[in-house]
Amino acid sequence: HGVMCLVSLSKFIRKKIMRRFTKLIYMGAIAAFLSGCASDNPIYRGEVQNGKPHGHGWKKWPSGEKYDGQWRDGQMAGSGVFTWPSGQRYDGLYAYGSRNGQGTMAYANGDHYVGSWSGNKKNGRGEMTFANQDSYDGNWLDDVKSGQGVMVFANKDRYNGVWANNEFSGKGELDLNNGNVYIGNFDAGKREGDGAALAYFNPKDGSWCINDCAN
Repeated sequence: HGVMCLVSLSKFIRKKIMRRFTKLIYMGAIAAFLSGCASDNPIYRGEVQNGKPHGHGWKKWPSGEKYDGQWRDGQMAGSGVFTWPSGQRYDGLYAYGSRNGQGTMAYANGDHYVGSWSGNKKNGRGEMTFANQDSYDGNWLDDVKSGQGVMVFANKDRYNGVWANNEFSGKGELDLNNGNVYIGNFDAGKREGDGAALAYFNPKDGSWCINDCAN
């Protein structure tokens, strides 16, 4: 009888140990799964429709990027705020998962843009204030200054005219901070073309002199 009790007790202990061991394995598997989710996949909290983000929601990526705003069929759409770990921040409109429409971008380096976006790039009319105190107000094409625009430099030089690939290109006026003014054509940032005129303004008597005259 005593032997049978010992056998039963032994079985009981083994079952108990196995249950605890199985529980530990199960909990470890869950922890590993959750850890994998946290490190490999973004986290979403918000409204859902048909298994996709739809309405208002918040999403964080493993890289540290975050979006808080409107969703449509699983894509960012409508107004929202997107932030980067660097401190860069976009506050504006989205469509089909990209920056589209009016929005404001504060860059990590201190640059600041307010204007139109398309396909995650500056497109259309917008104003950019640079960290070095230069400023540009005009047209953009795929993140570069293109079309009509006005650039005011930190040293008070000012250009008003046509741009291409971030350079003066076409007809424009360059007003220098020393009173000199160039009115004419530009190509790749340099004065060029027929009809160009270099005018010097004498602030002492209010007179103008064209082209090769003394300052």
